[in-house]
Amino acid sequence: MKLKRIAIIVFFTTLFLMIGITVSKASYSASNPTVNSGEKVSISVTSSTALEAYNLDLQSNGGLTFNSCSKSKENDGDIINISGSSIGYMNMSGTTKKLGTYTFTAPTVTEKKTYNVIFKVDQSTEIPATVTVNPVATTNPSEGGTTSEPKKGSVTFCEVDGIKIKESRNVENKESVIVKVKTSTGEGLKIYNSKTKKSYPAKSEEEIRVQVLEGTNTLTITLDSGTKITRKVYNKKKEETKPNIEEPSQTEPEQPDENQEVVVGLQSLVIKGVTEEDNKVTLPFTPEFASDVYEYQMLLDESFSLDYTELEVEAVRFTRRFCN
Repeated sequence: MKLKRIAIIVFFTTLFLMIGITVSKASYSASNPTVNSGEKVSISVTSSTALEAYNLDLQSNGGLTFNSCSKSKENDGDIINISGSSIGYMNMSGTTKKLGTYTFTAPTVTEKKTYNVIFKVDQSTEIPATVTVNPVATTNPSEGGTTSEPKKGSVTFCEVDGIKIKESRNVENKESVIVKVKTSTGEGLKIYNSKTKKSYPAKSEEEIRVQVLEGTNTLTITLDSGTKITRKVYNKKKEETKPNIEEPSQTEPEQPDENQEVVVGLQSLVIKGVTEEDNKVTLPFTPEFASDVYEYQMLLDESFSLDYTELEVEAVRFTRRFCN
């Protein structure tokens, strides 16, 4: 362990001695790459003058995510020490201009953005670098090409009265419908009905009651990120059908045949409560009942126990036809 520690001390002592010889003669530069949103990117740091020894550090990643750094061997006897984001190099018999390569991951962006990265050589000279990050290009099928705009949220599904629709739905005699929209990103939205000129803000998967009128109701759904889709609700007024009630036929009374003889008479005559069995008493008519007699008398003496102020008479007639 002591020998290893002594070797490291000797390495860095020699390294700083060599720095005094080379630093004043060299100029440094770093690559300035362009990368897409969320992708990995590499920055190479070089020297205009070949160096026998140096120490290279990452001072600021500028918002990028640091992954790793490396220095490839170019000559026999190269001594390379990498610790975190620092690279140490020494070779007394050879020289190098490629100081090191650093890899990062670019953040996800919705618009073009530039990040500034700073390196430092031998704790004295700063080396700036820039990384330009573009948003992910998306394909626009309607135009048959690509656009550099960031990918926006989309509509996962749209329901009208609990039924998922892709284009339209037919309803009957509706004053309003329940609309539910789910977005891929969970973002909010707005529903606008061109028929009623009314707008309804909503959250993803929230049920909203939307007024509809008779005819075509075009619903424009606009997500907070700007994505738009349209769905149509056709509201048809259903005709009310009246029940089929047959009118009673108007039939004319039957006219007697001139060749027939018509006989009309009484079939029965009843005075309720008197001529019917009532307290075991039945009183007769005077004269006796006959079909062709229309006037009768009935004598109620004091022995009749019932007290009548009115009598209900029920007469039934008959009609007979005889052919001549």
